[in-house]
Amino acid sequence: MVEFIWYMTERIASVILAGGKSSRMGEDKASLMFYGSRLVDHVAKALTVSAITSIFVSGKIEGYAGIADVTLNKGPVGGICSSLIHCYEKNFTKVLIIPVDMPLISPAVIKLLIASSDDSAFTHFEGKPLPLAVKITEPIANFCAKTNLNLANGEEMSVKSFLKNFTRSAIKVPENLTKDLTNANTTNEWQEAQNEYQNQRKAD
Repeated sequence: MVEFIWYMTERIASVILAGGKSSRMGEDKASLMFYGSRLVDHVAKALTVSAITSIFVSGKIEGYAGIADVTLNKGPVGGICSSLIHCYEKNFTKVLIIPVDMPLISPAVIKLLIASSDDSAFTHFEGKPLPLAVKITEPIANFCAKTNLNLANGEEMSVKSFLKNFTRSAIKVPENLTKDLTNANTTNEWQEAQNEYQNQRKAD
């Protein structure tokens, strides 16, 4: 019961970042079929198994409540800022941001990230700005609104640069979970992720 205590005291939402152009993959990553389901559904299942039921997508995907970017075509920061503002307005207290291109994401990773996210505004794994757990507050929502304006005026910003504006914690990735944070942005990475998933299933 200790493992799930945060769900009784916090309103947690998750946002799957799925609004990118998928230019390196050559086709929409969210709609890629991954062992019988769309990749976005596969990621959402890991969240549901982790007891997170309020799931949004940054973008527009059939079957999900979508959050539109305030400023279009501004990369993950634009999606993150728009999503955090939306979740703040919906009175969520914590938001988990996960990119759709993590086919090996597991409930173990999700639970560890949330359980480690009480001391800082932003929490992520060492060397990985995403996935990201955010304690959403009015100052953060206001900063996101300002960032959206800057993006609209032509500013470019990476997730790492965005995070430098806040108190944040980078937690160590347990060795047995390192592959769970694999990104699949290219066709080669996508094939490698599928092979690894098959290997994990055989080991289980």
